[in-house]
Amino acid sequence: MAPVATTPPATSPQSPPPGGDCVAPLAKPVTVTGTGTQTVDLGEAPTGTTNIEIELACLTAGTFQFSDGAAIECAAGDIGTRSATGSYRRSASGTTRTTTITAKPGDRWRATFTYSKVTIKPWGVNTRGQTYGVTNENGTPGLIATVATNDKDGYVLSKELDVTPPTSLSQAAPTLPHLEPSPYTHSRIHMRRRHSDRRVRHSRQIAAAQPHKTNPE
Repeated sequence: MAPVATTPPATSPQSPPPGGDCVAPLAKPVTVTGTGTQTVDLGEAPTGTTNIEIELACLTAGTFQFSDGAAIECAAGDIGTRSATGSYRRSASGTTRTTTITAKPGDRWRATFTYSKVTIKPWGVNTRGQTYGVTNENGTPGLIATVATNDKDGYVLSKELDVTPPTSLSQAAPTLPHLEPSPYTHSRIHMRRRHSDRRVRHSRQIAAAQPHKTNPE
């Protein structure tokens, strides 16, 4: 099936956190419904292109691989649910024109591709001279943005998250140190240990808190 150009989605009013990705769409999204392996012609990449934003939905169970080797895997029970949809960002340049989805014959998918320019928002700096925000390709700020289990935002000293993974249940029992509800205020609160991989976005679960100040300014 030929690609279909669609109207660009409305830009989210939510600003990325300090250190986060600023994503600027550079072209209309191209939506394709495919079966098996298919190379999609996205047209000429606009000047300034750094990435392709991909939203892929599994229409059948299977493994659907992107051009750089990353993949989304869907089970039969995922189809028709949110678990069957994933977002991915692959690198691109002004010479990029195509991208490929690799899948087994008969496995069906639908994907939307958008050329974009991605830049990194600078980390913030508080009155103590500490950087704050999220981890990115430039490293880790002094205070890392976190999300509590009650959806409250906060910050924690990055050195307090540099913890050796436990090798026994007794080692896993202690909790991590304290949460900074904002880069400027302090409130001691225990954290629940959680280990996870990070590719693009960085997040850690912490015990429920009631920050008295969440605005870094």
